[in-house]
Amino acid sequence: LTSGASGVVIAAPTRAGVFRGTRTLLQLRTKTGVPGVRIEDRPRFSFRGMHLDVSRHFFTVAEIERFLDLMAAYKLNVFHFHLTDDN
Repeated sequence: LTSGASGVVIAAPTRAGVFRGTRTLLQLRTKTGVPGVRIEDRPRFSFRGMHLDVSRHFFTVAEIERFLDLMAAYKLNVFHFHLTDDN
């Protein structure tokens, strides 16, 4: 991700990398704009995920969608959805 007076460039080898670059850009944004930066980054771990257990507590579709949106905002890439218990 490179930003400056001439604009912003996000380059990555995969679509997921470009998506994560856009999330980083949104995190850098301030009321006055985007600061001039150059960021070269890659995930340290291939698995960065969250677990949602709905087997004993009810969540609405909107709540689950919000959970997924927050995961994307924080660049988490694996969603483990626990639907049932063994009991």
